[in-house]
Amino acid sequence: MAPKVNKRAKISAKSKPSVAGPISTGLGLQVDATFPIKKSKALQLPLELLLEIVTYFNAFPSEPVGFYDRRYFDREASKYLERTDALRSLSQTCRLWRYIFLPLLWERLDVLATHSESGAWYQVFGETLIRKCFLVTENRDIASHVRSVSVVLSRYSASTVLPAFVRGIEALPNLKTLYIATAHDKMSTALKTAFDGHVFSQIETAMLPTYAHNILRSCPEVKKVVCVDFMDASKLISANAKCCKKVEEIEQFAFEGERQMRRLVKAAPNLRSIKFQRSIDVVSQLHYLIYSPY
Repeated sequence: MAPKVNKRAKISAKSKPSVAGPISTGLGLQVDATFPIKKSKALQLPLELLLEIVTYFNAFPSEPVGFYDRRYFDREASKYLERTDALRSLSQTCRLWRYIFLPLLWERLDVLATHSESGAWYQVFGETLIRKCFLVTENRDIASHVRSVSVVLSRYSASTVLPAFVRGIEALPNLKTLYIATAHDKMSTALKTAFDGHVFSQIETAMLPTYAHNILRSCPEVKKVVCVDFMDASKLISANAKCCKKVEEIEQFAFEGERQMRRLVKAAPNLRSIKFQRSIDVVSQLHYLIYSPY
């Protein structure tokens, strides 16, 4: 009987991959790239082109879209995971692309959508948040890449999910933006219990609903605050007054009367910019800002 032909391609021991010198990824990394030039033309694409291609994948917008559109609970929201899925695949392609795409993959830690078609959304989101927070607490390299965290919070297993979330935030030294897309209106006490006594001085931008005002109290260095549910901003103003004296920008605060505007002037002495979502009586309310040093 004739011997079987081995169809697997043989690699000669004399064939060595071409070695390129140090390559700058543009992400603070220097990579000594080693790859076979003749078989990996894609690896020779300019970094600028690769980064431009990534921008065409669907992703959740970086600015608040608001709870009212229920985007997060729609099964079609999984289309916004396209960028994440693509970056994950690219980062697993080879050593060079891992250095390039892994930081991009983890610069945003999002729990805003899911591919899962089974289970309630709040259960899926809660368990996903626990899993991702555990990962960043156990892996300092991945944690160092995270620049923004965007999540949906519910009352699902709050005694487990929220402490894990707090530990996850504490493990992110380079976190700059915290976006709470929505939080249940009955979980203010649970948030206070979980976040009380914790300080996240690395956070500079906080985007959150009124019901999550207890989270804002843990961000003393925050400079920009956005109210994402367009509700009465009195509780956020109170948090600013007590714990966040460095606030310079506020957006989408709803002012129910002149008294709140006066409180804001005292609560945010460094305030420089205000963006309103709703129309207001400029004459009767904005004139209080003349008492602000800015």
